[in-house]
Amino acid sequence: MDNPLGLLAELTYGCPLHCPYCSNPLDLAAYAGELSTAEWQRVLAEASDLGVLQVHLSGGEPLLRRDLVPIVATARELGLYTNLITSGLGLSDRRAGQLRDAGLDHVQISVQADEPQLCEIEVELRIALPAGGVKARCSEMVLIENSSGRWEPLHTFALGAS
Repeated sequence: MDNPLGLLAELTYGCPLHCPYCSNPLDLAAYAGELSTAEWQRVLAEASDLGVLQVHLSGGEPLLRRDLVPIVATARELGLYTNLITSGLGLSDRRAGQLRDAGLDHVQISVQADEPQLCEIEVELRIALPAGGVKARCSEMVLIENSSGRWEPLHTFALGAS
């Protein structure tokens, strides 16, 4: 295989959550300059030229980007399969519809909670979005702090939409 098949586009380091296991830099002030809409569109075009078939839109929280809809639309125009990886915070019915209309193919909603009932809102989104033509998956990872102070997975599960 000579060409990459997928691109993980970390659109922003900004995030309203402060998960202890997050791979985002701790000193976000050092990362104040995010790529512009035009720069992300150029990156997507270059990725498509390289043979990339799918783009995973992540972050931080990609829903914080006000230009997420035009980024998704550009990916669609380039023939890229789009997957939004999000906590779901900020994903209103209106925004979900805009993303769907722009060509979003899939939503992966990550839930960081230790009780299943805390996933109810996201599971409702998972049920609603496929009806609008977008596949969605809700995943949860529960972590515990071990005696050495490291965070380890206790339980993981995923609900798949067919």
